[in-house]
Amino acid sequence: KKGGDSLAIARTYDNEAQIYSASNQPAKAIVSSRIYFNYLKKTHNLHGIAYNNLATTFIRNGQPDSAIYYYREGLALQKNDVTGKYSNVHYKGLIDAYKMKGDYRSALAAADSAYKIELRNSKAIEAVKVAEMNEKYETEKKDQNIKQLKSRNELNETIIKQQRWTMFLILLIFLGLLSFFLIFYRQQRLKVNNKLLKSEIQQLSMEQKLLQAQLNPHFIFNAIANLQGLIASGHTDESVRYLKSFSGLLRGILEQNRKDFIEIDEEITSLNNYIHLQQMRYAGAFDYKIIVDEELDLNETLIPPMLIQPFVENAIEHGFRNINYKGLLIISFKIKDDSLIIEVNDNGSGLKKSVVDKQKKQSLAQIILKERFELLFTSRGQKAQFKVADKSGVEDKGVLVEMIIPIINE
Repeated sequence: KKGGDSLAIARTYDNEAQIYSASNQPAKAIVSSRIYFNYLKKTHNLHGIAYNNLATTFIRNGQPDSAIYYYREGLALQKNDVTGKYSNVHYKGLIDAYKMKGDYRSALAAADSAYKIELRNSKAIEAVKVAEMNEKYETEKKDQNIKQLKSRNELNETIIKQQRWTMFLILLIFLGLLSFFLIFYRQQRLKVNNKLLKSEIQQLSMEQKLLQAQLNPHFIFNAIANLQGLIASGHTDESVRYLKSFSGLLRGILEQNRKDFIEIDEEITSLNNYIHLQQMRYAGAFDYKIIVDEELDLNETLIPPMLIQPFVENAIEHGFRNINYKGLLIISFKIKDDSLIIEVNDNGSGLKKSVVDKQKKQSLAQIILKERFELLFTSRGQKAQFKVADKSGVEDKGVLVEMIIPIINE
């Protein structure tokens, strides 16, 4: 008020009227709405919405006559409204006012006027839409013609490029087909070779497993004979220990027969059973030790089954035969770099003195070991080797077998 901003004051009262209407206080809403209306009238800012708002407030307060008066005044103000947008609002308000008054004839007349305005507006909107569609069609038609011309130009350019590249593509396809047939031919040859190699490996594997399954029949016969002798002589405890070692050895051989690798702990168990039987058979003619590197995990590191037994058998059956002192067999497992070193060391007669007895057996053991190394390691790109050395000399005697294989963890 101090600034003389009548329009701002009018908006304030208008907001106040809306709040009263929303809080179901129509009488107070009429007061605020009248003030709003008078301010607009004073500042010559009256418009159809002001008439509509005031008339609507009267309806909410149950004063249809006053509402009808302001709706009609609003219609008079909107006589130049070509679209009839605001006039239609006043007619709809008149419908509610006449209904409240019970003058249904006048309400019907107001509804008819509102319908005519909506119909006229609908036709006008449809006419505008038709005009817009025609304009859009003409525009799209022109755009389509432009696109067609552009496509023709691009097609002509493509044809020219295709003509330039036709010979090159033909040559490229020819070279591609030639390369394909050459590669295909090579792959077929490789497949054939791989099949042959696989067949050979399978054959070696079968031979290996058959060799593993075979245990010296002479040893089995002697073991059973020794067991019978112990039982017959009444050595019950000793015969039980003997039977336990013998059954453990046979069970280990049968269980390990189908495996390519076993834990070192299993191999040591089989060796203990085998050597224990031989010690009982030869009445303590030799002692033995098994030494394991502290860094070696017996339950995680793997080796081929029955790898050491043939060389242990050679040492006992041939190295310790016909010696006048007690034999000593030392089996050791050591780690060096990324390799596992296994040694079978005896103080027997050596290779030279027992060459006649050992040549056939030693040769067979070495052949089997070589084939197994080829199958299990060399064919897979891994290195494995072994050597058999005669220690016979002034101060030393016997044979040292050294096997070097990759460390394989479970």
